[in-house]
Amino acid sequence: MERDRLARMQQVMSFLLLVWYVWIMVPEHKRQLLRLALWHRVRVVSWRVARVMGHSGMTAELRGQGERYGLSLTLSTVATTAEQRYEKVRDGL
Repeated sequence: MERDRLARMQQVMSFLLLVWYVWIMVPEHKRQLLRLALWHRVRVVSWRVARVMGHSGMTAELRGQGERYGLSLTLSTVATTAEQRYEKVRDGL
């Protein structure tokens, strides 16, 4: 059991190291473009899912099933943070 855990940990660390090596080999301007694309995607997906979950929570509340807005609030916070990060990276170009 412990051996399997250590082997899995070694695989994860090897993968992360590989990702790091590839990342540092990418030119800086390409990394900035990748960051922009990442933050944009996180923002768009978060807003979409937050909107759907907000509507779902409102439907549940109107049906008398209680309030379920926690996930929607968290996702909208993630989207706002992603938007701020996007702006920060964009301003750095």
